[in-house]
Amino acid sequence: MYKNVGLLLAILLLLTITANANDVGQNQEFTINSTNIGLVSGTSSGAVSSFNTAPVNTSQSIISNGNGTTCMQLSSTSLLQAAVSVGTYGDYGFEQNAVASGTQTQSSLSDYFSLGTQSQNLGAAFSQSTIQNGSYGATIAVQNFIGTSGQIITTPYGVNANFVSVGVDSTTGILVNRVLTINRSGP
Repeated sequence: MYKNVGLLLAILLLLTITANANDVGQNQEFTINSTNIGLVSGTSSGAVSSFNTAPVNTSQSIISNGNGTTCMQLSSTSLLQAAVSVGTYGDYGFEQNAVASGTQTQSSLSDYFSLGTQSQNLGAAFSQSTIQNGSYGATIAVQNFIGTSGQIITTPYGVNANFVSVGVDSTTGILVNRVLTINRSGP
């Protein structure tokens, strides 16, 4: 009886030690889809403006007690859309579409001299159009995405760091039937 219990405890202890893996890993991701639309239409004058902002801040960290490994991921991003249309007797407007996304993945293995693996992706894609069909008017549309992200793995064997920054900008402006007159008088 005692031999069987001792053998069972030895097997459980062996499984517990081998199951205590020092591998750590983490993943985080975000996606922003944003649309900004405005239209002035009719037989009189009018104005429309619209403003969207979407900040995203993320943070993750893991500390492995088994081998002294620390993994950290940080991200700070912001998407901005702003547009204005003014006009008389006609149609003036804008349509803005934006998609911004980011992913971060990191892992550290318990292998000897391993500094882990890291990958990250950060970006944005924009489309925008303006409408101008009338007598006098103007439309200005701006989209902007700014993002930074960073990853750090520290192990007993060294440090692995990975950082990325992205800036994307799109601006459109239309003036319809504009007249510019400069009068100057002097000696």
